[in-house]
Amino acid sequence: HSADRSYRLFIEKMTEGAVTVNHAGMILYSNSKFASLLDRPLTTILGQSFADLIRPEESEECKNALERAWHEDVTCEMQLLTDNILIPVLLSITAVELDEGLSLMIIVTDLTKQKQAEKDLKEKNKQLEELNRALAASNHDLQQFASVASHDLQEPLRKVQIFSNFLKEKNYSLFSEISRKHL
Repeated sequence: HSADRSYRLFIEKMTEGAVTVNHAGMILYSNSKFASLLDRPLTTILGQSFADLIRPEESEECKNALERAWHEDVTCEMQLLTDNILIPVLLSITAVELDEGLSLMIIVTDLTKQKQAEKDLKEKNKQLEELNRALAASNHDLQQFASVASHDLQEPLRKVQIFSNFLKEKNYSLFSEISRKHL
């Protein structure tokens, strides 16, 4: 049918992976973007169970998500496993009516760059926190130094002032006019 053909043409042009599965979870159709994401030929993907492409620890969760998707739209994050490489993905699953009957359409969004950016951001935040702690410690040390320096500079001035006052009170009359002025 032309509607089905238009649908497949649209799916092929998408920048995200797209997979259609039947009730058994078997892949009926995949676009080339999904095949390139897995770095596998398209022919090796068709007829395979979609859940088998998911990291084994998430296989049951994937099957549950596919089961729920027959009744409601489902969005979940999982990891594809290909050649022992994990690829973080966002799965958007919805039931669609095609020529071959009701099927599940899975849009697969590669989250690798996003996850790397999140990891980099966490690392930068951690570095920033360490720099802030070092800056706070440095500021504290600087305040301590300023306090000690201020005290050390004021002490000789206090002694000069005390001695000057002492001379003014006790021996003021012994000084000449100019000396008194300077004192």
